[in-house]
Amino acid sequence: MKGTDGKNHAVELRIFPESLRGVAEGQFAWDLMPDSLMTNATVSGITGAPQGQTLKVSYKGNESEIVVGTDTPIFGYGAGDAGLLKPGAAVFIVALKKPDGSLSAARVTAEKDGVKPPM
Repeated sequence: MKGTDGKNHAVELRIFPESLRGVAEGQFAWDLMPDSLMTNATVSGITGAPQGQTLKVSYKGNESEIVVGTDTPIFGYGAGDAGLLKPGAAVFIVALKKPDGSLSAARVTAEKDGVKPPM
């Protein structure tokens, strides 16, 4: 989100495994909150700041800086199994709609040990 200081501030930070480097790379509008952005990038530098740390990131030949506050939730991805997918579990899925109306997804982010996907 754009902060009152004019800088981009992270609402959450997700650390992808190396195998996903470059997937959906870029910075684009996101529907989590009004005027929010999704940035999928590689961290190229970190500097300290009074309000947290500032990440310098690069994607598709562009660069951006994002302030990560001390209260910003940070998540990492790990392997899971189908046992995490049960009634009542929180999930986040990015899916493609096929011509027949069915949905297809390559990945599912699922709740584990009470930690829910915040997206």
